[in-house]
Amino acid sequence: MNSLQASSAILVIACVAAVPAVATAQRPSMYQAATTFLGSLTPEQRQLASFPFESPERQRWGFEPVDRFPRRGLPLNRMSESQRSLTHALLKTGLSDRGYQMAIAIMGREILRRADPLNYYVSIFGTPAPDGTWSWRVEGHDLSLNFTILKGSLVASTPAFFGGTLAPEDDAAWMLLKTLDDRQRARAMIARDAPAEIVTTNKVVVLPLPPAGVPATEMSDGQRELLMQVIRTYTSAMIFDVAVARMARLRSGGLDRIIFSWAGSMEPGRPHYYRVLGPTFVIEYTSASGNDAHSVWRDFERDFGRDLLQ
Repeated sequence: MNSLQASSAILVIACVAAVPAVATAQRPSMYQAATTFLGSLTPEQRQLASFPFESPERQRWGFEPVDRFPRRGLPLNRMSESQRSLTHALLKTGLSDRGYQMAIAIMGREILRRADPLNYYVSIFGTPAPDGTWSWRVEGHDLSLNFTILKGSLVASTPAFFGGTLAPEDDAAWMLLKTLDDRQRARAMIARDAPAEIVTTNKVVVLPLPPAGVPATEMSDGQRELLMQVIRTYTSAMIFDVAVARMARLRSGGLDRIIFSWAGSMEPGRPHYYRVLGPTFVIEYTSASGNDAHSVWRDFERDFGRDLLQ
């Protein structure tokens, strides 16, 4: 184990100790987990955690530190240990084991900033019910997870933002980049100073970005498989049902219409950015260094369940 891996392991252990986890033998449904969590709160805590479903707060999201982008909701540092365990049970209804460990590691990194790893906020919008319409969010620095339930069915899991050390997401994109020939790389490269339109802002995205980059139609079968592997590093952070739904939606939009773009250095460890763009979705990754990255999955129509709720 190298020093970076050792440091990451220490952070995860420290954060798990500070924020108790729960057993994963059988995960409750989102409705059950949210209802149990709300039932554990005092009236004052419940007032902080609960919002009307129609509240504008539901579509206000961000990934900056809390001191730069104040959050609303109930923070982990104002919960008891048992309440934090119930928060983690709720997290596990939306995230895979890998995604859950990513979230824990992100919280643990706050120690490096001499910040509070419990300064992450839980918000419930509407009233959880087996056949109800409601949503929930867990958010803080470098983490924003949003899930929307319509008539009892999970219909949206975006925006979904993870920051920190994102080695699989980075490695998969480098593998694809290395296989591109000179012509493909010329197509893939976008301006070095091109803005990371989704990662660096939390604006509502409605229309796809300009389709600069190399399209899947100009890739070999092996390259298209590497492109899908990039995408799978993102879907694998979510529970199985969400991952399957994302892939189904991606395929219905047309795999041949997916475009891969790159900006910045072509040397690992230096600042770079990539984008995977399809008709219905965009993935963005930006990194100032190997240990400081931002990534997001957005859906042009279904962020916060917008199109389905209409």
